[in-house]
Amino acid sequence: STQSTWGSFISGDPAKIMARSFPLVSLLLFIIVAAIGVSRAQTATADPWAIVRTAIDTYPFLKSMSVSVTNSSGRVFTHTKGVQTMDYLMNVASSSKWPSGVAIMRVVQTGVVDLDAPICTYLKWWACTPVDSKDFRHKVTLRSLLTFTSGYEDTEMGMGGNTCPNDASTYQDCTRGIYENRKVHKHAPLTKWAYNSYHLNIAGAVAEAASGTPIIEILDSLLRDLNMTSSAYCLTAMSSCANKTHRVVLAGSLDTTGNDYEKFLKALSTKTVPHLSAQLVQEMEGDWPAGVTPSGPMATFVSFGVGHYGMTNWLECLLSDPWNIRASCKSENIRADPGMWGFYPYVHPTKNYLFQIATFEPPLGIVAGILLRLEIGFLVERALGLKDSSCAGEAEAARARTLLLPILQKGNLTSAETLLADAAGVVSSILFH
Repeated sequence: STQSTWGSFISGDPAKIMARSFPLVSLLLFIIVAAIGVSRAQTATADPWAIVRTAIDTYPFLKSMSVSVTNSSGRVFTHTKGVQTMDYLMNVASSSKWPSGVAIMRVVQTGVVDLDAPICTYLKWWACTPVDSKDFRHKVTLRSLLTFTSGYEDTEMGMGGNTCPNDASTYQDCTRGIYENRKVHKHAPLTKWAYNSYHLNIAGAVAEAASGTPIIEILDSLLRDLNMTSSAYCLTAMSSCANKTHRVVLAGSLDTTGNDYEKFLKALSTKTVPHLSAQLVQEMEGDWPAGVTPSGPMATFVSFGVGHYGMTNWLECLLSDPWNIRASCKSENIRADPGMWGFYPYVHPTKNYLFQIATFEPPLGIVAGILLRLEIGFLVERALGLKDSSCAGEAEAARARTLLLPILQKGNLTSAETLLADAAGVVSSILFH
């Protein structure tokens, strides 16, 4: 019987057992060694980026995009889905904030403006004394403007911009309209954080007045110095100021390409921005000022989505409680500047690489971009031979699916406002219930 055969094989004299089993053992060892060899050969020849390409191609919520990854060796990955290549010109919405902030910091570098001086020092129309005990505008500084803690707030999540009397107005006229609309200044500076366009437009007016250089030239000179030849502020209709540069919104009027924006990211990551010291670049890459908290539900929603804010760029900590930001996010210090239409750039300083999702897809873009960033971010790091991020790894991607898929799968969104309302409801249910 089979049982007696196996019984006689495994019982008896050890020397005889060895003699009988040697051919079988040898065969098994040969098979195992051969299998290991094939496995290693397949691993050595397999494309580590194939899984990233598949994830991009099968991602249902962005129809067109290019994704790129760059490290110290240069561009190591590019993949395009649809028509939006890395040379595709698009408005990048809030991804304008980072370049605008850098342009203003180059004015700071010259010494004509101080980050911590009251801005009434530079703006003749900005009062240096309060109107009453509830007026804190005289305490606004350039630092508070660049960290979005100046006290200005609006309910449209970043849509607030210049108030131009007419097309004959100057940039100073347009920005003065913000100052004169006292009701949008609601908090003492450096106490509350709020995400809107007021801060940066006022900061632009300060840089213009202090330097004597038109704000559009301050912005354009950065683009020229970085050889961003396909980029400009107020170039397309989506910039909200096409051919009317006095209406430029520093927080959202940049039109650029993925290839051009990468030049900006490279300069930041290597601390080689022309006419800007490494020290000031590093100062931009901090957290928001100590003791600051989100100003209200909208600010909480935005901060939960992306993280804490430095100077015109994010300390990325996706889908995290803004009152208790994860320590892993602080230690990795990933710097990001996602835009409303889905454009998503980040620099990973501790792992030395740059990442971009270059896309323009209103109105779903921002939520779709955040989810895709998490879905492929850890795959990118594995393809680079790096350990998974403790801040934005596979576990965070799974959590993002749970939170964001219900929003994206509705499929009947017709406006950014509807999208934001749905997303804000998700955040509120997590943080406040």
